[in-house]
Amino acid sequence: MTIVTVEETIAANANDVFKVLGDFGRIKVGGAITAFELEGEGVGAVRTITMGGGQVIERLNEYDSEKLVFGYSILNEDNPLPVSNYSSQVEITANGEDACTVNWSG
Repeated sequence: MTIVTVEETIAANANDVFKVLGDFGRIKVGGAITAFELEGEGVGAVRTITMGGGQVIERLNEYDSEKLVFGYSILNEDNPLPVSNYSSQVEITANGEDACTVNWSG
């Protein structure tokens, strides 16, 4: 299994960045995304993102607003993305008051 990790430093408060990235229901319809549906809330919530090539169905597996960590997995193998058995974890680390590092691994 291949794991890809992306690490990026952002000039913004870590809690503010987590509020945006960690909002599992914050998907906007437009561009390649033609529809979006969210079922449930918190850990266990499932979102369906519809694109021109099909649907991506994801489940929120982990969410900790104190540790600034969340994780999700893609449930459907017939998704239009070039991945299978995909799970991801996102961790945000504060670098002072107005900067943070985002580590996205999956």
